[in-house]
Amino acid sequence: MSLSESEYYRTHLRIITSLMPVSLTNRELEVLAEFMSFKGVSDRFGTDQRRWVMDKLNIKAPNLTNLLKTLEFKGVIKDGAILPVFLPNVGIQGYEFLLEVNKS
Repeated sequence: MSLSESEYYRTHLRIITSLMPVSLTNRELEVLAEFMSFKGVSDRFGTDQRRWVMDKLNIKAPNLTNLLKTLEFKGVIKDGAILPVFLPNVGIQGYEFLLEVNKS
């Protein structure tokens, strides 16, 4: 499946959050996916990046701040960084799942 970069990150987040105890709203997922697309910047959540995300997603600054605080509260962002468990490989990501019935 070949996707745009934004859709790649959104799809990845939909897959992994469906398996985790944290659930994200569509807007939280969109915002996080856009911030994930920044590579090679010293501060992924810096002013320039925030402005770009606000413009792209048509979000006002207070709303973006609230969304980022919610992502911190949910444990997706910590100390100004996206937790590694939420970050996919760059360019291509595979998934392998094993489900087992607990027999006890």
